Amino acid sequence: MLSVRLESLHHAESLGPVPSFHLVAGAFCGDRLGKLALLRQNRWLRGSTAFVSLKFDTPTIVTIERPGRQNSSLYGPFDWVRVSGNEVRASDMPGTALAQFDERSGIWRTPADQEQGVAIVFSAPQPDPKTLNGPHAA
Repeated sequence: MLSVRLESLHHAESLGPVPSFHLVAGAFCGDRLGKLALLRQNRWLRGSTAFVSLKFDTPTIVTIERPGRQNSSLYGPFDWVRVSGNEVRASDMPGTALAQFDERSGIWRTPADQEQGVAIVFSAPQPDPKTLNGPHAA
């Protein structure tokens, strides 16, 4: 399960825990929570409040789902992930955006390979079934 903190200069709001959160075009959504915020001019709007970032403070997997492909690109787990305006940044990638959103086209892109994604999914790492009962379990 994963939680997120929406941050502004004067206010913070926590949402979750849910199995995953999604960025679909300019919308931020949560499993069983629906549409939570909209990206407008590099700010996340939730009701009448504008947030500058969305922050995942626990280990997070980032999946970029690509149009017309069965496979997706999986990144992480990262110690933290932050969506600041139109960029997704992660703890292990200082100074580099994992993905960027183009508001004109409504598409998320990965700067490293310029691939386009339909959606970005944030989820908690799944436990390794081999270690669920300890290292000596049969």
